[in-house]
Amino acid sequence: MGLHLSSNMTRLTPSTQVGKISLRIGRLVALTLACWPLVMFSQKGTKPIDWHLNFRPRYEHVDQSSKSQDASALTLRTLAGITVRPTQSIVGRIEIIDVTQLTDDFNDTRNGNASYPVVADPANTDLNELSLEYLSGNISALVGRQSVRLNRTRFIGAQDFRQTMQVFDGAAVDFKANSRLGLYGAYFDHVTSVTGTRRDDDVGVVRADWSWSSGNSLLLSAYWHDKANARSGATDTSYRIESFRWDGLQDAVSGSRLNYTVEYAKQRPLSGGSQNVRSDYTRAGAGLIWPKAFVRIDYEILGSPDGIFGFQTPLANNHAYLGWADQFVVTPVEGVRDWWATFGGNVGPLRWVVEHHRLRSDYGDIDFGYETDAGAMWMLRTGLFGRLQVADYRNGGDPLNPRADTTKLWLTVIWVVR
Repeated sequence: MGLHLSSNMTRLTPSTQVGKISLRIGRLVALTLACWPLVMFSQKGTKPIDWHLNFRPRYEHVDQSSKSQDASALTLRTLAGITVRPTQSIVGRIEIIDVTQLTDDFNDTRNGNASYPVVADPANTDLNELSLEYLSGNISALVGRQSVRLNRTRFIGAQDFRQTMQVFDGAAVDFKANSRLGLYGAYFDHVTSVTGTRRDDDVGVVRADWSWSSGNSLLLSAYWHDKANARSGATDTSYRIESFRWDGLQDAVSGSRLNYTVEYAKQRPLSGGSQNVRSDYTRAGAGLIWPKAFVRIDYEILGSPDGIFGFQTPLANNHAYLGWADQFVVTPVEGVRDWWATFGGNVGPLRWVVEHHRLRSDYGDIDFGYETDAGAMWMLRTGLFGRLQVADYRNGGDPLNPRADTTKLWLTVIWVVR
């Protein structure tokens, strides 16, 4: 698997390397110290102000057969923010994000290190949230920069696995008609990606969520994504998606519960987009849940009816789907069919999960290989967590599959100061 620390630190002299790390740490310290006046002010109790601060250092190693070097990325994410409540109905939030690179033996998509595999965590300091929310009864109206997580993040999510989150600029309204029915609508005119790139995309969402009992719900959604690249001469792949999802949960045998999911969506062109943007999405799965364990099997199709366009989800939490090795973040034109089994559970403070994916194309029956993923997370103490994850993707040997054998390892610490 080749899971070893890269020796390529020798490309820089020790003094240069120490100097670069010192500058990065210095920037992080300055950012943290800048937050403390807000922290101290919030503790005086003179105004209804709350604060939060957390750190997420992570080591990511990537061994990819198509690259001459292994990637060894050590990065640190800092989130610092305050929440202000001047009245019962108004909530203001501001959050700063900083991603500091402590090594540079990887391709962060910006540094030009093309001989290394990609670890898409470029250095970045930005506003992660700047929003104002109005609350009145069952209505919430939120305007400003915000993270968005909808439909189990299959079509729109924060992509929070990467150190920089995906965030949206715009307005959203959430209405709870009663304890069972919820309505949501939003419009965003800018999207900031996980590499820190801000795009003038237009994104719209309308959805209705009906839950008739715990674990049983029906979700109807419509999404519009008018891409900025349509105005720069590139092929216009702007799209709309209409979808429904049915989740069920009921008692089963031997103290277990049966949970199941049925989901369908169609993707069509939007606002003069290419007529090739025509495909469907289907998912069906079921499993059993016990108090300390679960097992589940799912089948997912990102369709390609003619081998020209595969169902795309550019705003989704794609790391959580089709394998953690991120070989299908962009759906190939032939589409993807994924059979996968998941099992996991809890042992004391340890939570663990294992997935195995078998992948083929939807069009042309290309063998896209297979992948096995495993992860564990445990609490070290209150507010301090550790997480270890491994993903191993194998090409499968089909000459029509261009993807390289890839093994990834992540070691993450999450420290929630408050």
